[in-house]
Amino acid sequence: MGRAAALMMGSVLLSRILGYARDAVIAWQHGATTETDAYFVAFTIPDFLNYLLAGGSLSITFIPIFARYMAEGRMRRDFAPSPRSPR
Repeated sequence: MGRAAALMMGSVLLSRILGYARDAVIAWQHGATTETDAYFVAFTIPDFLNYLLAGGSLSITFIPIFARYMAEGRMRRDFAPSPRSPR
């Protein structure tokens, strides 16, 4: 459980750093134009969803509950590979 939390924390931190670097490079190369405004507007909804799912309240509540279910063996049947799934 501790390793999973550390991995999640590290991936969220790396995502935030890379996102900041992406924005800095775009601002440096293109400046304040209507094209960059359109780009940032187009990124607003996906970026907000990423914030909620990866670094927000959903991951804080979902991961511990999911890990507890997995540890208790209540989720094994639901996450078993389907006979139709590719292997």
